[in-house]
Amino acid sequence: MSNLFSRLLTKQVPMRWLGTFRQLFGGAATWITFAILIFTAVTAWNTPTAIVIREYLPWLSLGIFVALIFLAMAVAIWIEHKFIQPAIMLYWNRMHFKHGNPQQEQLDRIEIKLDKLLESHDEPAEHNDNDN
Repeated sequence: MSNLFSRLLTKQVPMRWLGTFRQLFGGAATWITFAILIFTAVTAWNTPTAIVIREYLPWLSLGIFVALIFLAMAVAIWIEHKFIQPAIMLYWNRMHFKHGNPQQEQLDRIEIKLDKLLESHDEPAEHNDNDN
């Protein structure tokens, strides 16, 4: 029963349409998120909380506020590039390896042929001492 439960939880089901939708939606979401960030920043500049914050930080002009937002975005992009993307690539490499990667299938066939070739090469050859 435990094995059945485990298979139900871990067995993956490939669905091309879902992957296509997810990939396209994820790509579009990046641009939508950027637009939302800009609109939110403009709105945040004029909220009562921001007005109170500017009383304590009189040097915080709109230009510095926008620069801080872009700095935060740059840090987020750096973290994405430095840590998140390598982790995602490791995950996708593992998934491609496990789920019918044609290149992996070719490599497996090549490895079998290479093993056979090496086995035939390792067999002792018959030497004739009269050939000297």
